Amino acid sequence: MKTLQLSLFCGIAALSIAVNAAPPKKTPAKKPPVKNETKGQGQLVGANGQFGMIYTLKDNLNFQIITARYTTDSYAAYAPLFPKADEKLVILDVAIKNTRAQDFFTELNFFTLVDEKGELYPNGAVTLDSKGVEALSINLRPGQGMGQPALKDGLHVGFVVPAKARIVKVMVNQGRLGKSEEVLRYFIADATKEEAGEVGDPKNVIKPLADNVRDTSHPSGALALAEGKAKKGEYYSANTALLRFDKLEVSVEAKLDGNPPEEGKAFAIVTMTAKSDWGKEFPLFDVTGDEDCYLLANDENDSFKPINYRKAKSDAVPEHTFKKGDEYVFRVFFSVPKDSKFKKLVFKGNNGRKWAIEGTDLK
Repeated sequence: MKTLQLSLFCGIAALSIAVNAAPPKKTPAKKPPVKNETKGQGQLVGANGQFGMIYTLKDNLNFQIITARYTTDSYAAYAPLFPKADEKLVILDVAIKNTRAQDFFTELNFFTLVDEKGELYPNGAVTLDSKGVEALSINLRPGQGMGQPALKDGLHVGFVVPAKARIVKVMVNQGRLGKSEEVLRYFIADATKEEAGEVGDPKNVIKPLADNVRDTSHPSGALALAEGKAKKGEYYSANTALLRFDKLEVSVEAKLDGNPPEEGKAFAIVTMTAKSDWGKEFPLFDVTGDEDCYLLANDENDSFKPINYRKAKSDAVPEHTFKKGDEYVFRVFFSVPKDSKFKKLVFKGNNGRKWAIEGTDLK
């Protein structure tokens, strides 16, 4: 019995020593989260770029972003861009040069824009000023350049983005020659580290929207108003056309289809001029086709849609096919209460940006 007790005691003692001698288990350190460069993709090895600087990319192309800007104007290219009411454009002005000993072909499809929410906008539409809406094939001879200011023939890449988006980063999906890089990043001046991964470079400024379409709630000038502020007698981008408000008349004597206004009503007649400033033909329907192309509001906040369109000086239906430089005047008829006073006219092209005429300009 004593032998059994002694053996049991020794076993317990040995177990105690073994447990006490074992080093304590360490909780594995948590790895820092992988920062996403783009959705579903980890951070890529890359360098930071600055507007105005020239970089030689891995394919031996000298490359430069000269400037960038926000705009709500249409963009004339072989694949033209027409911003809608809830959209705007970002235009990059770029220059390239072939440093190879052989001819070099490129489509300039290595750009991606990133907004403050991490949304991506790849594959912009490329155009050269001298080409306009014609197809552009970029095939450079050795030493040949394109887009440099001295050539006076701008090279541009355009992107459609939401009206309220702010671009915080421009990605060039190719690294520099002789470097272990996969991308070149341009952090935009007003970007925060939380939005872009790094604080923006003050040299990388995207020029703000024009005053009459800029939402001043953000100092960057990147946010667009739902309705641009228009003035009488000036042209504004309206999809394929430019549109100009000329005048508003209220008449109880005018006739539509040979008939005067209904009892107690009048015709409010808006005279507009449409103009083409790009190289493809388009019909007048591009500025009259949507039922909400024109909206007239009186001082009691009642809104009126057009009941018909007429030529500038006759009761005939307007028809026109625009060629570059064409101007065409037409009238928009509204049926309104006879004593109406108006405070606002909204006009636009089909699916295009809205423009508002208000106050003393609405005469």
